[in-house]
Formats: sequence, structure tokens, C-alpha cells
Amino acid sequence: MDGFCKEAGFTPNIVFEGEVASTLINLVNAGLGVAFMPSPHKREYSVPLPKLLHISNPECRRTISLSYLEGHYLSKAARQFCQYIIDYFR
Repeated sequence: MDGFCKEAGFTPNIVFEGEVASTLINLVNAGLGVAFMPSPHKREYSVPLPKLLHISNPECRRTISLSYLEGHYLSKAARQFCQYIIDYFR
């Protein structure tokens, strides 16, 4: 995100970084700042969403990968999960 902010011409004053989307949403809802997060259209959150703004310039993207060792044991649940992810993003 630092690179996207720099490209957009500003340096953010970061006071907290988190991974749990609902925590970030709750902090924004409490008036404690703004948050960068993936588009929520494919997710359901248990908390009300604040005002959402789509960033179109600079283009913000990230790559998420699924990794596993071929030929090694995977439980049925792990195989189903892998197939679900592959089908979902196809």
C-alpha cells in the first residue's frame, strides 16, 4: 500500500496495521481513521460496512497464491478446498 500511496502523491500516517477485515471495519466505523482493504463484494461481514470508495488510479491489485506439494498426501477436505479455489478463480 505504501507504493500505491506514493504513486498517488501522498504519504499516509499509519498508526495501525491489521489483517482481520472486521477489525478494520469496526475501527473505521468508530471514526478512528480509514482503511485499505479488498473489495467486499465477494465477502459477507458481520458488521455494517462504512462508506466504500473504489480506487481506480493507481490500479491496486494483489496476487494471492494457493500452494501445495503435488504427489504428497492431502486430506479429502484439503483436496476439495484446492478444487474449490481453482474453480472459483478460473
